[in-house]
Amino acid sequence: MKPDANPSFEKFIEASRNLGKLISVENVSGNEKPYTNAVLDAIRNEGLMSVVVPPSMGGPGLDLHSIAKINFNIARVSASAALIYAMHMSQAYCIVQHDNQSAFFDDLQKRMVRDQLLIGSATSEKGVGGDIFGSVCEIAPSADGRILLKKDCPIISYFELCGAVLITAMDKRSGGKPKQVLIAAESKDIEFTQGPEMQLTGLRGIVNRAYELNVRCDPEAIFSEGFVKIQRDTMTPVVNILWATVWSGIAWQAIDRLKRAVAKEGKSDATSIVAFRMSALIDKHYVMNAIIRDSINEYQKLGRSQDIVKGMSFSARSARLKVVGADLLNDIVRGALDLIGMRGYALDGSYSLSELVRDALSAPLMVSNLRLTLRNSKIERYVDEVL
Repeated sequence: MKPDANPSFEKFIEASRNLGKLISVENVSGNEKPYTNAVLDAIRNEGLMSVVVPPSMGGPGLDLHSIAKINFNIARVSASAALIYAMHMSQAYCIVQHDNQSAFFDDLQKRMVRDQLLIGSATSEKGVGGDIFGSVCEIAPSADGRILLKKDCPIISYFELCGAVLITAMDKRSGGKPKQVLIAAESKDIEFTQGPEMQLTGLRGIVNRAYELNVRCDPEAIFSEGFVKIQRDTMTPVVNILWATVWSGIAWQAIDRLKRAVAKEGKSDATSIVAFRMSALIDKHYVMNAIIRDSINEYQKLGRSQDIVKGMSFSARSARLKVVGADLLNDIVRGALDLIGMRGYALDGSYSLSELVRDALSAPLMVSNLRLTLRNSKIERYVDEVL
């Protein structure tokens, strides 16, 4: 990725490179939550939660290139922590990029820096068939001038660690056409009832649970722009790019362990063959990083363009980045497992790929590669892939 325009940015990237040295908690395969929480604590202590906040609000205002580097470095230490950071940063980007003239959001950004707030997402909802653009949750007025809403979410990740959560709801108060909006609800304004935890095969450092949310907050917490635009312009492209950096970090871990295994074996015809096949896996990692860089460049060049065709094209490429990156990751991890052999298949040990294999299996499922490809197939006739 290109050098940072501001040399002071490098201190945050360097801090992310050194996170592993700050963690004293052991990473136990199958019980990664304590280790993940320790990594998140180190991220907060290094001021990395708020790196997107601009200097006018007290943050460094890092660009997406720099944040992608940071998340890649986090993923080299903990895929679960990196996935949390990716989701958090996609929400933080929404706060920074939208409604930046609002006193409420200005104050929220300042507290993101001061308190290193972790931002969660509550866009999923029971009763809408998985469609984040549909909602049965409605905003209601309160006698004290605040707004009320109740939302039944089938899953929210890392909710109890959050300082604020971005929540979708329908706003029908004007009496006109209902509008789906996004609300920045702070944890102090949310009462909740927790449902069952979703136990997953991989990424076990993240708690995913159902919640019923009862929110009472100030109306200023509603973004002035509608959710559809925020999701299209910022939330989805940023999270797809940063998810891909998680996959790249997992791939790096797998290749690193393979390199060490090959080095230990010494020179022989067999290790020469393994080294040859390892080089092919590194080629795939190169391709993964190249398409991440390309997506970042396109995102930052496009900005908040009003050109529908350009927006449609970038939306398709953003989805494709996620699909292709997830497929490449599984090729790399499975290939490394084949070459390391039983030492990689072991549950623990310095060459174990157990956690990485389980984590990699999540990549095609969040959001489903099938769903993204089906969506892209509906607009492919309008999109040209050119150099």
